[in-house]
Amino acid sequence: MLSDIEAAKGSLTRRERIRAASATTLSQAPEPMHYREIAAIVLRSLGLEGEVTPKALNNTLHEDPRRRFHLVSPGTWTLNQEKRNPRFAIR
Repeated sequence: MLSDIEAAKGSLTRRERIRAASATTLSQAPEPMHYREIAAIVLRSLGLEGEVTPKALNNTLHEDPRRRFHLVSPGTWTLNQEKRNPRFAIR
């Protein structure tokens, strides 16, 4: 994962900053989160409310080249490392 120093320098694109913040948010969440919940937290913390829609955030997670995110059910995400946890099994 990219360091906070690189993020502070502004070397990250908007999508990379959204993905990094989403990964942090999901790592702290006790269970998978819907993209609208993620967007409410991430976009506010990055100051991107009104510039990026929750649906655009969902697409950003879906198109992650590093495949850090796992789609548990339509619109609901968890980190990829947790997808083998039976608690988050797709039913």
